[in-house]
Amino acid sequence: MLKPLWAEQDPDNWWHAGQAAIGGVLHQAGAEGKDIAGVGLTGQMHGLVLLNAQNKVIRPALIWCDQRSQKQVDFINSKLGADFVLKATANPVLTGFTLPKLLWVRDNEPGKFEAVRKILLPKDYLRFKLTGEFASDVSDASGTSLFDVVNRKWSSAMMAGLGLDNAILPRVYESSEVTGQLSAEAAAATGLRVGIPVVAGAGDQAASAIGNGIVKPGTMSCTIGTSGVVFAYLQEPAYDPQGRVHTSTVTVAVLPEAEEVDVTINPSDLRIDVYRSSGAGGQHVNTTDSAVRVTHIPTGVVVACQEERSQHKNKAKAMKLLQSRLLAAQMEKSEAEMRKQRKEQVGTGERAEKVRTYNFPQNRVTDHQVDVTLKKLDMVMEGNMDEIIDALMDKEREDRKKNPALISQR
Repeated sequence: MLKPLWAEQDPDNWWHAGQAAIGGVLHQAGAEGKDIAGVGLTGQMHGLVLLNAQNKVIRPALIWCDQRSQKQVDFINSKLGADFVLKATANPVLTGFTLPKLLWVRDNEPGKFEAVRKILLPKDYLRFKLTGEFASDVSDASGTSLFDVVNRKWSSAMMAGLGLDNAILPRVYESSEVTGQLSAEAAAATGLRVGIPVVAGAGDQAASAIGNGIVKPGTMSCTIGTSGVVFAYLQEPAYDPQGRVHTSTVTVAVLPEAEEVDVTINPSDLRIDVYRSSGAGGQHVNTTDSAVRVTHIPTGVVVACQEERSQHKNKAKAMKLLQSRLLAAQMEKSEAEMRKQRKEQVGTGERAEKVRTYNFPQNRVTDHQVDVTLKKLDMVMEGNMDEIIDALMDKEREDRKKNPALISQR
């Protein structure tokens, strides 16, 4: 029966459609599963997928345009306070967001709510099917009313204030981070290779904005379709105190464009295949062996190009892309080593080890080494740190008085 304001979808329909889409893309590109180096995810935001202890879907997903939860929105604002919600998440709570949907299930389907062991956003259910991992990204999490956008983590205050268990939340990654590897089961279902990385990705609007170049101050995009969105770039976390706009966060990984001097490729390490280009019509499609696929045998990196009409130009473009990917792999290896060294030097990054906390909404900075808090974050960000430096110097003098050995050590 149709119900006003309700909008639901079966998450397993997404998975079946995803399998068909992957197969269609491989066919149109004239590629094979072994040619794919990795998977990124984007999709509709705000939806609620509920899984039980057996990781099975409990009920159809309440998707972004479902509007049944106004009572739950009012409850959240009444119990926690609209200002508290805004400060905790940098967003007002709306019926389209995930949290009110979850509370609607708790209020109206208590038996199903009791069975919940994990909640996921729509694209992240596909991630689970691909990798077996429960994970999301910062941009999609920003639209749940459960995410602390400023500090880029789930809001324990929101969860505790509403009596919800943090264990039901997936791990949150930056958009460019790897969240898992393709499982054997997913490989059999999709035709892709076992073990290829699946990255966090982004919600549809964030991904679209990045694709449109909304990555620097003064740029914005406008999308008018099933929903309407004006998306603008911010240099620093910020939100509207009156709750008139939404604030989200996303990360961008930039792939360096390699020069020939950056990466040396031994021709004997390459396998080059040519095949007929595919896609929409034209006299050069499916008639000439102009498409080129290059495999770097030592690393298994595969690139392909069929954009140009000539095989020579496609090979040149493929080689350029291969250089960039190999350079990125080299840089990642180097950065991984640097991260390891940094972790050894500064610890885990847990709150107990943090040196300084910056709270943009409250214009506050706290230096945990000397327990100094200033409501002058704007001035500190401009380099005016004299008060903090003076406190640090006073602490060092006191430490030296207590332990003269520190003088020789420093």
